[in-house]
Amino acid sequence: MRYLDLFGDLMGLSRIAVLKAHGDVDNGRWVFFDGERKRIIQKWVDSVDGMYKGLILFVCNPSGLDVKSRKLPLILPDRVLSLKRMCSGDVNFGLRVPGIMGCMREITNYTIEDEIIDLERKLGPKSI
Repeated sequence: MRYLDLFGDLMGLSRIAVLKAHGDVDNGRWVFFDGERKRIIQKWVDSVDGMYKGLILFVCNPSGLDVKSRKLPLILPDRVLSLKRMCSGDVNFGLRVPGIMGCMREITNYTIEDEIIDLERKLGPKSI
C-alpha cells in the first residue's frame, strides 16, 4: 500500500478503486459479471483510468489474463480466487504499473523497495 500511497501523492489522487466480482474468460477476454451482464474488465479499467491512485481487481482470472492501464497501478490475481487458494498461497496478486510506450511492467517483491525509494525521491521531503 505504501507504493500506492506515494503514487497517489505524486499524481494528486487519494482514492483506491476495488472491483470485486465473479470473473471468467469470454472469447479470450477477461470479463466480470455485473448481475447477469458480462462486462469486459479492460473496458472498465479504461473507464476509470486516471481517476484513482490504484485499482485492485478482486476478480477470478481463470486464464491468467492481463489488463493495461495508461495512468495508474493495478493489483490483479493470476488465477481463480477462493478463500482456500488464498490461504494456501496458491493465488498470486501482481502489482503492474504503467511503463514506457504503454507497456505495463510488474513490480515484484525484489524491486518494490527500490520503486518506493524512487517515488520518495520524486516527492522530496513531503513523502515522509
